[in-house]
Amino acid sequence: MSLMNRLIALTLLLSTAASAQPAPEADRNRACTDRLVALQQADAASPPSDPCGMLATVIYGDIAERVARKAKRAITPADVQAHPVLGGVHGTVGQAGAVPPAVPTPLAGATGSVVSTETGAKVLAEIELNPLGLLYTDDAEKTSWASRTADAVLVVPASTNGSLEKLDYFGVRVRFNASGFANGALAMASLKQSYKELAIVAADFADRLEAVITGAPRTALCITALESEDNFNIQNHCGTDFDLEGLLPAEQKFREASAKARREADRRYLGLDLRGDFGDPRFTGLAEQRGTRLLGAVSAGQRLNEGPRYAQLRGRLGFAYTYLRDTRMTNYALDWGLGMEFGSETDARVTKGSVGLEGRAGGVDTGAGDTRYMDLRVGITVPFSAGSGISLGVTFPIIQPRDVERKPMLSINGDWELLLSSTR
Repeated sequence: MSLMNRLIALTLLLSTAASAQPAPEADRNRACTDRLVALQQADAASPPSDPCGMLATVIYGDIAERVARKAKRAITPADVQAHPVLGGVHGTVGQAGAVPPAVPTPLAGATGSVVSTETGAKVLAEIELNPLGLLYTDDAEKTSWASRTADAVLVVPASTNGSLEKLDYFGVRVRFNASGFANGALAMASLKQSYKELAIVAADFADRLEAVITGAPRTALCITALESEDNFNIQNHCGTDFDLEGLLPAEQKFREASAKARREADRRYLGLDLRGDFGDPRFTGLAEQRGTRLLGAVSAGQRLNEGPRYAQLRGRLGFAYTYLRDTRMTNYALDWGLGMEFGSETDARVTKGSVGLEGRAGGVDTGAGDTRYMDLRVGITVPFSAGSGISLGVTFPIIQPRDVERKPMLSINGDWELLLSSTR
């Protein structure tokens, strides 16, 4: 039997055997306990016929299956899932941060944004789905990369005045992190090594517990005291003291290793930021602003330090396409962004702030104000529970396009992301 699970098997065997015997008959209790221990340490060529041996055979069959399942779940999917992204409706007027990363939501998420526009306050809703992340929620190996690879995003106004004809805008996003596979493998390799260290400590713990149980003067009562964590009766019935919390330091070390592995896996990204906006994305209310806008960009980021407190450099470079339905004008422009994010992570709670520049260069003037400009973006996100938070973003035009004046914008966002919960 494997290291840590010897404890499980031995305790179940001895506990069941002891409860099946008359408590006053100490000699029979002692003999049956010895028989069970002997069976554990030897591979019998034929099934035993004595009562204790038959009991062990029945129980071992059930235990073997449970032990195999537990060993597979030694590292849970929650131990290796990606951190939540948060930060508002990215790539829109509701964006609450600078240069949003090409990093997917781990499973699924939703964002509500209230933003000041040229025609008044607007409400945007964003729905994020990570299909692979949702598919592999019970396999840690697959969760490690699936939660970091790709998602799809739908952005719509929260109100259309009761008519789809008045839907001025909707957008779609695809975020693909090409480094998600390698980052996930890195997290798993690190955690497997940490789990080996935990298993060695657990094996020693199991050996010491086995010695206490097999040497107890009153086996059944000793097991009962151990199960109920009754220190007084452990001394009385087991004949010695036993620290039931002996595994806690090793388990705490493993949890810390899990947090470190996740941080290391999310330290960098390199991928594609693909966007499609249809209608009037700045809500100007002008017919000539309605059209189709597409963006394809390479997006990359790197944390400059280790630990839960970090600084991350981010960049984006790609091409933007604009087609205006009213004037039938077409434009191509270079899209770029450069910024820094500063944050602190505690489990699934992320506090962060960012500042950066985003803009467009090249192309021709179309009257849409979507080229030859530069904006300063500042954002902050404060968590209020695991995987959720409130974000505030401000956009200041630094260089105005020649055809349209862009005004400062303020957005307030509520972010929520679905995360796996740890059962450890």
